[in-house]
Amino acid sequence: MQAALAVILLLAASAFLSSFLLGVMDSIADHSIVEREAFLAREAESVENWYEANLVSIDGTEEQVLPSVSNRYGAVVLGSKRVACDGEVQAHKYAIVIPGVDGIGTTLDADTGVLTKGKSDQVREVDGCSIEKRRFAESRQRAHHLVLALENYFKGEMLKEQYGTDKNYFIDSGCGGGGKIACTEDSPADVLIATLGVSQSDREDAYGVVMRFDNFSSNVSTSTPPYSARIGFSTPWGTTVWTQATATF
Repeated sequence: MQAALAVILLLAASAFLSSFLLGVMDSIADHSIVEREAFLAREAESVENWYEANLVSIDGTEEQVLPSVSNRYGAVVLGSKRVACDGEVQAHKYAIVIPGVDGIGTTLDADTGVLTKGKSDQVREVDGCSIEKRRFAESRQRAHHLVLALENYFKGEMLKEQYGTDKNYFIDSGCGGGGKIACTEDSPADVLIATLGVSQSDREDAYGVVMRFDNFSSNVSTSTPPYSARIGFSTPWGTTVWTQATATF
């Protein structure tokens, strides 16, 4: 009887110990996962900051441009070439990967930017498209502000001289207009600072580059109302995005 009781107690103790050890191991595993997720978050933030600071040069090339990341936990960084995002934007995409027990199974297609996550990998994406879209939208907004300043200048000159629709105040008299802005088909927007009373920063896009100004090309109306001019900003991938300024009477 005592022997049987001893066996029962031993089995109970063994079961308790096994359960306890499994709980400890699960706790350690959970803690490790949390630590690794925190590590990935820090590395992703570092890559985002690097991308923001070097966006013009990174997206100025079609090829892969890879940042450096810590190799703790065996982490690696994957990156695409410059890919088309939604709309007019192009950018690079990245993924920071901690391999799972079977090794790294995550892939990032260099030509398309499509990410396929490995079954047991821990992955954190850094989407250059979302970063680039913000910068692109801000550049377009800055161009719009300069366009409004141009339109207000035109309206002010027209009201001051009371010539109605007879004069184009987007160009100066040397080109047949009535304004004070020299004629150009594509020049830095510096030429607008004195005339419009805008600041140095007002003439820059969100990439820190001086915007473009056109008041005399075939893309604007110089001799027939409604007269127009335009402001453009250059993207890192080589296109110029224009916003039209139009005279209203």
